[in-house]
Amino acid sequence: MEELNYRELISGIGIEKGNILDIASGLHDIKQYCRSHNLSFDGNHLIDVLKEETGPGGTVMIRAFTWDFCQQIPFDILHSPSQVGALGNIAMEREDFKRTQHPIYSWMVWGKYQEYLCDLENKNAFGAGTPFDFLYQKNAKNVRLGNLKAWAFTQRHHAEKVAEVPFRYEKIFEGEYTDEKGNCTKRQYSMYVRRLEFEVDLSDYSAVEHEWERAGIKTEKTWNGIHFSSVNIKEAMDDIYEDLISNFGRKTIIINGKSGYEGIG
Repeated sequence: MEELNYRELISGIGIEKGNILDIASGLHDIKQYCRSHNLSFDGNHLIDVLKEETGPGGTVMIRAFTWDFCQQIPFDILHSPSQVGALGNIAMEREDFKRTQHPIYSWMVWGKYQEYLCDLENKNAFGAGTPFDFLYQKNAKNVRLGNLKAWAFTQRHHAEKVAEVPFRYEKIFEGEYTDEKGNCTKRQYSMYVRRLEFEVDLSDYSAVEHEWERAGIKTEKTWNGIHFSSVNIKEAMDDIYEDLISNFGRKTIIINGKSGYEGIG
């Protein structure tokens, strides 16, 4: 059986040698296309092509987020599965990838900055000293493979943390944590969570991302009805931050049915 052309899949969205990539994936539609066109698909081969396209000077970070720790379910850095796509779980089985340490927002990492990222001991999910901050400081790209919702740009929460928005607060979670050596301890980590009295929704995020396309912040293509894109994280987050600081977030968020957070103390 002929195999899917992975380079064709990711071509044209701005992936270059030396890039740092934050990969968010939704493989369902890609696999469905392969089944209907008698093509084989192997997630490991897709990962190999991403490595080759960025080269030895690049870094590939595949999301392995999981929220079980918030429910006091023990976290095992080697075995707790990703809840945000199969690609992270595929990377978890590979010897060339290692996982970052935060039990809620973690990545499987390969490349130049693997050691740096996996040595980070950040207790908070967002803000200074986190992988999200690293992606911002290093001008990385958020790469979306497959049909994903706008929340794939999780960096908006990093912008909210930096802006210290009043509808979120830092909440501490405690649970059992098993490290890569098999040591099990009680640990505390935090996440910038929504205040329960506020219903927070995204505004028409497609309009925001169309602005990013016009400004060259986002590059997108459609391949057989499936969307692929890359977003310049620093420029996109700066845009969200500016909206939060100067416009009460009216462009990007809806609080209790109204645009922005003006009047929330």
